[in-house]
This record gives sequence, C-alpha cells and structure tokens, in this order.
Amino acid sequence: MKRRALVLVLLAMDLSVCLLDGADPPAKALDDLTGPWQLFVDDYLIAEKTNVKRTYHPFTKFTGNPVLSPDRPWEGRRSYVYGTVLPNADGSGYRMWYQGYNERGNFGGLRGYVNAYATSADGIRWDKPNLGIFRWRDSTENNMFLARKHSPGDDHNPQIIHTPWETDPQKKFKMITYTYAANRDTSEDEGYWGSYSPDGIHWTDVEHNPVLKKGGDVGHFSWDAHQKRYMATVKIWTTVPRLDGLRRCIGITATEDFEHWPHPELVLVPDEIDDRMYPGKSGVQFYGLSSFAYESGYIGFLWIFRTGSGGQIYVQLVSSRDGIAWTRAEPTDGMRPAALPNGPDGSWDAGCIFSASHPLVEGDTIKLWYGAWDKDHRAPDPAITGRVGLATLRKDGFASLDAGENTGIVTTKLLKGLSGRLYVNGEAADGDLRAEVLDADGKVIPGYSRRDCRAIHRNGIEQAITWKGRRALPRSKQPLRLRFVLKRASLYSFRAGPLVDVDEESAVLKAFFDFEGDRGTSATDKATEDGHQRGRFHNHVSISRDPANAHGESCLVFTSDGETLSTFQIVDTMNLGKHFTLAARVKTGQQRRTRLFSTYRGCDQPVCGELIFDCDPAGGEVRFVANGQTVTAQCPIAVNRYHHYAVTYNAGEVKLYTDGKQVGSGRLRSGTCYYVYRDPKTVQECLNRLETETLAGIYLSSDLRVGEDAAGKFEILDRNLKPPGITGPVITGPDEQLIGFADDILVTRRTLGAAEIAALSKP
Repeated sequence: MKRRALVLVLLAMDLSVCLLDGADPPAKALDDLTGPWQLFVDDYLIAEKTNVKRTYHPFTKFTGNPVLSPDRPWEGRRSYVYGTVLPNADGSGYRMWYQGYNERGNFGGLRGYVNAYATSADGIRWDKPNLGIFRWRDSTENNMFLARKHSPGDDHNPQIIHTPWETDPQKKFKMITYTYAANRDTSEDEGYWGSYSPDGIHWTDVEHNPVLKKGGDVGHFSWDAHQKRYMATVKIWTTVPRLDGLRRCIGITATEDFEHWPHPELVLVPDEIDDRMYPGKSGVQFYGLSSFAYESGYIGFLWIFRTGSGGQIYVQLVSSRDGIAWTRAEPTDGMRPAALPNGPDGSWDAGCIFSASHPLVEGDTIKLWYGAWDKDHRAPDPAITGRVGLATLRKDGFASLDAGENTGIVTTKLLKGLSGRLYVNGEAADGDLRAEVLDADGKVIPGYSRRDCRAIHRNGIEQAITWKGRRALPRSKQPLRLRFVLKRASLYSFRAGPLVDVDEESAVLKAFFDFEGDRGTSATDKATEDGHQRGRFHNHVSISRDPANAHGESCLVFTSDGETLSTFQIVDTMNLGKHFTLAARVKTGQQRRTRLFSTYRGCDQPVCGELIFDCDPAGGEVRFVANGQTVTAQCPIAVNRYHHYAVTYNAGEVKLYTDGKQVGSGRLRSGTCYYVYRDPKTVQECLNRLETETLAGIYLSSDLRVGEDAAGKFEILDRNLKPPGITGPVITGPDEQLIGFADDILVTRRTLGAAEIAALSKP
C-alpha cells in the first residue's frame, strides 16, 4: 500500500475510534462558513427558469457607522480593515486584525503601515488593548501585533486563518502579510510572508519567507474547507487589449503546505461590460478579491477600481462552485450592481471600500466589516481618512430568484446526493412557494407534484417543504431534478442533503459555427446544449454563399483595408479553463503567417491572458501560444485550399492537429507570465515548474477572435511600462490578417481525442 493511502486509512481509523469513544470530532475553524445550502446566486444549478428574474441584494450599512476610527497617534489618519474579523471561540465577542497608515510614523521603513488589533463585545464598540509587544517611539503601550525589525512599516494586508486542528499548539492561527522590499539590497524577499501563533497576538515567522514571492501587494488568504487546502486570490497585472492596455486583475493559488505556495494563475480580468460602465482611458481594474468558501460553493467580494472614471473603489459580488472559475453578477441595463456601494459624496466611505477577508454568519444574518476611505484613490495620502464600518445581509441573501403575478418556474439540472428533507430559504408571505421532484426523464414522481406540495406562505431562512403524507425526498439511486414553483415569492437557496451536486455535463461550453442558413453579419451557434453563444463581426467580415469558396453552403469571408483588424468575436470565451479545444477550417491565399484564433494585443511578447493559434504556409508551421509559452509543429500547408486546424489543451498538455492528424505537442507551465518593458526578463519570471499541476488552466484577457488579433489601438499610460520608443497610442496593424475564408469554427471546454478531431476534419 502506498504511504499516502496508508496514512489516510490510519487517519480514518483514528477518527472512527474517537467517534466510538464519544470524543469530540475535529474542531471547526472560526472562519468556516461552509454547509449544505445550495444558493441561486448564479445559474450553476439551473437547467431552465421561466417568469423569474434574479435580484442582487446589497448589504445594509449600519446606521451608526463608522464603528472604528483612528484615535491613536501611531495609526495616523487611516485605520481600516485590510484584514480579518473572527468571533471569540466562546462566542462572547469579536477580534479584529486591521491596518493603519501613518506616513509620519517614523518606523524606519519606506512606508508607514501599522498592523493593529482590536476587540469588541458586540462588533460595534471596539477596544484597542495595549499589547506591550512592539515599541513605537518610546513606548510599548500600543495595540500593534506585528512590526518586523527588518521592515518596520512595510508589512500590511494582515490575513488571519484559524487552524484549530493543528497538533502544534503554537500554530493554532496562521497569518499572511505582504512585505515590501524596503531597506534591503535585494527584492528577493519581497512578497507574502507567513507566520503562526498560539493566540493570534504573538507571532513567529515561518522558517523560509516569503512563502509566495512577488505578486501584487493585495491578497486574500483563507482555508478552503471544501478542498481541505489553503486558498488565495492575489492581485496581478495583465495586458488587456483595450484602452490603456495594462490592468490590475485577479490570480489564484492554492496549497496544502502553508509555507510553500505556487505562483498565482489568472482567473479574472475586466471585460467590455466593465469598460462600458465606466468609460475612460484607464478603464476598470480589480484592486482585490476577498474570496471564501460559503455553504456548498464560494463567494467573492470583488473590489472594482474605477481608474477610468472617478477613482473610487467599491465591492461587486462574484460566485463560484470550485473557487477557481468565477461568475460575475449579471448586468441590468448595462450596469452590474454593487454588493457594497460607496457612500454619498462627502461621507466617510465615499472614496474607497475594502471588505474584510470574509464575513461572519450568525443565525439569520451575515455580518461584514469593511474598511473605507473618505477620498478616492487619486487623493494624496495626507488628505485621506480611513475608518471601519459594519454591514449586514440576510443569510444566503446575496441574490434571489423572484416571481410576480405570473407563476415562475425554476428547474434544476440533474442533482446527485438528494436525500432527507427539503428546506428552502425564501420569502412568500404575500404569495406561494412550492416544489416538485422529477426523475431523470423529467417526469414528476408520483406523490411529489406541485399539487401534492403544501404551499409555503411565509418568510424564513429555513422552511420545510412537505407533500401530502410525505416529509422526505424520495429515495433514488439515480439523480433527480427539483422544480420550484413561485408566485409573488422569492427563492434564495435550498438544502436537500449534505452532499448535493450537479450530475451532468450540459454546463460545458461548446460554441460551433458552420454558418449554414446564416446571412450578412449574423451567425448562429449550432451547439445549443449549453445555451447560445453569440458571434460578433468586426470590420471586413461577412458571410459568403459563394459555392466556389464555401466549404458547405456558407462560410465566413475575411478581407482587409490594410489598416483595421477584421475579426469574428466569439462572446463569453474568456475562461477556457483546464480542458479545451479550438478548431476551424480555413483557406487563405497569403504566403505568410495568418491568425486563426487570437486575443493578442499585437505588439511585443505575448504574456498571460493572451492566446495565439496561427499558421504559416510559407514556413509550413502551425503555432500555439498561451501564458507566454509556445508550441510549434512543422507540416505542409497549401494556399488556396481548405485545411482543418485544431489545438487541444489538457491541464497543460498541448496537441496540434492539421487535417485531422497530430503534428506536434508540448507542455505549458502554469503561473503568471507578465511583462514589464523596462525589464524583459520578467516575461516568464513567475511560472511554476512543469510538474506543478495547473489550477485554472487558461483565462484570457478578452474574448477569442478569429482572423486577427484582439487589439487595434490602445495606450499604456504608465511611462515605465511603455514599449521603447513609443510616445503615444500603440496601433497594431493587420500584419497577420486572415485574407480568405473560415468555416466550422469550434470552441469547447473539453479536450477532444484524436478520433474526434479526425472526424471533425472530414469534408
């Protein structure tokens, strides 16, 4: 038996003995918010919904805010939560690890960050105890819990994780802080530093720091109770082929070893909706993401930085089933709603809002402490005052599915693990809420119809659903569907067993365009199991029905004016994930490199978020580029005839195909390939080893485009990041423009096998 398997067996035996002896089960962390509830915050669980709309509910701010303000000389003008709030283990109150900023703190470093500690009995009135640990000026009478000797004032962003299962009593708490490379001869030890503590007050650094090098200076670290590992979302920089060309984005990393973290991988990039919401040269950027395991999934508070319009930072909601692939809130009239908005002009939280690492759940209420500035990010440091506020929300109340007078229907996908009783979190005091159970064929199981169901006519976070003579769900070895029926009612979540999940593959993205029956500049996705993907035509692209050039009855035709980029954009394809296939049938008359798929900005070296799949008839080469790494293959390519090109990606493994035959392969490293023009060595500086398994796969900085690159004109405003010799906007021309025809375009989040590729390539 392998050692790991043996250890797991022994651990299981130890646990069973403990339970038989009546011993307590393993301690649950104070920041563990997981449970059996299934939220309708996105469409992950839903197969079909009719006559319902999703409403996002913002947090309600406490009328007595702010609850904590800077009132100690070492705090300067800013004391705000860039950190963590936990309950006391005995439930008697709360503990807060927060951050101050005092540019005149005389700490000895280049910055004036303060890591401070406070306690409260009610979460509203906070005390700042004298810890007597670190000296500020001539006294240790202060509430500072961290001030490293080699970098005083340069540590910030304290993230506290409760780990009560640790056998070492000195490691019941873990902490991550970002440490700048101030007062050092080298920047090698700049990054995220790890520490441990028996009480959350007295900290000891791990043996080898930093535990995560480089990365952005805003990160949120937590224990992922679903996957039993540590998880972090970190600010990283990525090129985006719009506006200023460079943005703050979000990367993710995870580990089972707290003292060693892989480089982050890109998982969230501002999209075109963000830029339409707040137009301007710099666009929208993501300042941070406080993400955490919540009930059966994950919730995140995304910090929206309006660099292009206003300079404020506020919080939007994102959700995930695995903590890696995140779903943005749906826009209404082009605007995504705020989960925690800025206050009115002139108020204490009008400028920037930063959520704590996670909220707390108490009964029917979610409590979230947040830090805020009265000025936006453009204001000079001495003009900004930072404080802490409290906001609340109904349990699971991030979003609801609402029905009015017309009966609303919500049918889930096939669900495995349904068992026991069905409970709902909903509001039906003025209406009617029922449920029925369907078999795998979509037929209502006898005795579990909406007519058999006793309707709910009240509000509550945990209301039992029953049917005539039946209190529990039917027993079944096969997956089942739930159908909720609403009238003048709202549904937030349900629970129906401890381990419920989707049991079908219909959510896998598949977009296929063969252009048959399409005309002009309107293309229809022919693969509809996962819904309809849209295609957009840019510049000189249209549908041709010329039998001399169409592979079937119709195809795409690409021409060029020599200046603009002609492309076919496939909407909602930024997240390709760990497994995907790109394929197209293309005919070109040009003896030069020709783009097939691209999100490349069109200048300098490709980096994270950029993808290129192209061919070169002159050199007989096909090429795939992603995350700054390239896989090429040699093969004969004839002009003026169709060839079928395909690339597959399987958790880092890349295979290239031409006309149904594999012509090359390679492996890509995970991590974040980024580029700073003044230091080209950075291009692959933050990539992991080849053997490191990817978490996220490939996430793109824009939707995939067929025929040319994604950018035509953009401007990098930071003078330190401009390409050498560039003084104005970067304009990328149609140097690799597809001049010719394309057909049978496929994008799917599935790695197709060789036989499937061969079948696709057949005439």
